[in-house]
Amino acid sequence: MKKTALVTGATGELGSRIIKKLVALDYSVIALHHNEEKFNSIYSKEKNEKNITGIECDLNNLQSVMQAIQKIKSNTESIDLIVTTASPKILFSKLVNIPPEKIVEDVSVIYVSHAAIILGLLALMKKGSRIINVITSAVDELPMGMGSYVSAKYALDGFSKILAKELKSSGIEVICIYPSMMETPLVSGIPDIVKRQVQEQQGLSKPEDVAESIVSIATGKELKQDKLKHDNELKEMLAGKTGKTKDKIQDVAIDLELNERFKLGKEDAFIKNNFSGSEIAYCFSKSRPEVHLAGLFCIKEAYFKLTNNKLLFKDIEVLHDKSGKPSLWLNEDKRAEKNKRNERKERAEKKKKKIKEISERKEYKISISHSDKYSVGIILLRK
Repeated sequence: MKKTALVTGATGELGSRIIKKLVALDYSVIALHHNEEKFNSIYSKEKNEKNITGIECDLNNLQSVMQAIQKIKSNTESIDLIVTTASPKILFSKLVNIPPEKIVEDVSVIYVSHAAIILGLLALMKKGSRIINVITSAVDELPMGMGSYVSAKYALDGFSKILAKELKSSGIEVICIYPSMMETPLVSGIPDIVKRQVQEQQGLSKPEDVAESIVSIATGKELKQDKLKHDNELKEMLAGKTGKTKDKIQDVAIDLELNERFKLGKEDAFIKNNFSGSEIAYCFSKSRPEVHLAGLFCIKEAYFKLTNNKLLFKDIEVLHDKSGKPSLWLNEDKRAEKNKRNERKERAEKKKKKIKEISERKEYKISISHSDKYSVGIILLRK
């Protein structure tokens, strides 16, 4: 039996690519769109093969959204995957200068409608189903002039994290993806100052690359073209598992980066400001330093998504043991580890007994994977 996916933003640069890749993986796709003519021109082949069902829906109109939900529930037995990509065009301006109706539009399309769709269709989802919400790395970077858009994405991000905890026992996964700003019509008219800030931090990502990574994560299947080779540990972490451990999972964060953005020299200011000496030495000992720099940067970005810690990027280190296994170290962790060793030695000498590990200490489990084009890093926060 074919799996069924629902994707919003079907006529957008990202949504259309995701839908075509899902159809190629033999999914039956319900595509929400707001332009019938554009939809028909994009999906003529898929419609002829009856692999896609288009539903016109105005995400800025809650009544239209509720009607679409009822239509889907009346004609669909189950849904295995929901991917939310829809977003209105970004208005680049200070918050104080943005018209109230634009703020309402951003919140309605990005948060309210997506939340209504997910909650309205939960009854059709079962154990093993996945909800993928496309957020943005801008929720951490806060580039200038994107206040309304980022505020709405913050709301969807918070909703997703709360829902993930509530649905944990049901086996339905909620995953947030945080791509950097994409080269789409949504960002046309981007001011030079904002563009420079984005380029300095991450650069503009390409919808094709983001779509490939999202579909790979969403379906657990590798794509034929430029596959992302997830290792077994990463797959387990994405599935909310911790292998043989019995640790309590608190939260998870993921980040994706294009490798080509890190084709920089070791003396480049960006490299020196964001990576420690040990990390720089490790990455530049490899034949393709940019791939390893991208992977380490993913972990640093994911850490900020997971915590409110205000450490500098270079204070968050990814170190490798002799076998090549990566681990996350913070400056405060290094000091704590040194103090713990001294304390252990002192107590061993005085009391002749071991010091027990503090059971409530938070630990981070990380995994990094690469392909030719991009890298992915994931952090699992556990107790």
